[in-house]
Amino acid sequence: MKAGREVRKLKAKVVLAGAYAAMTIECARDAIDEADEAILEASRARMDADAPLV
Repeated sequence: MKAGREVRKLKAKVVLAGAYAAMTIECARDAIDEADEAILEASRARMDADAPLV
């Protein structure tokens, strides 16, 4: 039946959308981790630049 086929198609779209959302969240987490690392690196560089030479 046409209605049953539509339901299957919609369920498949739900599964794909859920997988896409999960991958997007993972990418966002990775980007946040990279940003955190960049902040730490910049802070270290600033401290090194501000440190008096002995």
